[in-house]
Amino acid sequence: MHSLIRIIFILLLLTSCNDKPQECACTFEYKPVCADGKQFDNKCLAKCNGAINFSESRCDCNSASGEVCARPPMPPCPEGMMCTQVMPPPKLYSSECEALKEKAEILKKEMCN
Repeated sequence: MHSLIRIIFILLLLTSCNDKPQECACTFEYKPVCADGKQFDNKCLAKCNGAINFSESRCDCNSASGEVCARPPMPPCPEGMMCTQVMPPPKLYSSECEALKEKAEILKKEMCN
């Protein structure tokens, strides 16, 4: 009986020492971390995706968001001129970061209709 327990213990040690786990068992806890400009829901998910250095806070933007539909800001009116302001149509951006760089308002995380 003791030898069986030792064998199981050794097998557990060997499988837990892998540098890159094949499967990650992470919780659904939402405590965002930022690693290399990519946001993960928690530390476990960041580590499972190969992140080594990360900050325990949200990223300024999510570069891995995928395409987003956003409304660009109103163009400025030249000083001293009267301008008719027309809201620009929604535009497809490659990521949240690209939209936020242009100060666009994110409408949805998919194609614009």
